[in-house]
Amino acid sequence: MSSYENKKQICEECEYLSYFWNSKNSPPKNVNPFDVNPKVKGSVPICTKCHCFMNLKWHTNLFHCPIGKW
Repeated sequence: MSSYENKKQICEECEYLSYFWNSKNSPPKNVNPFDVNPKVKGSVPICTKCHCFMNLKWHTNLFHCPIGKW
């Protein structure tokens, strides 16, 4: 398993991982843009602890988990 896949798997089990609506269109009125189903096309994983975009942190070793999981 690559470092990227390992970090992603750890984060997917974390209570602080959320998904942000990342679309040119506004989310539907009944959708919280910071609590989107990860299967929604264009959703972006974010950490609610450090507010980082996780798809960037997973790809590099320059950043670390704010709660020390990796």
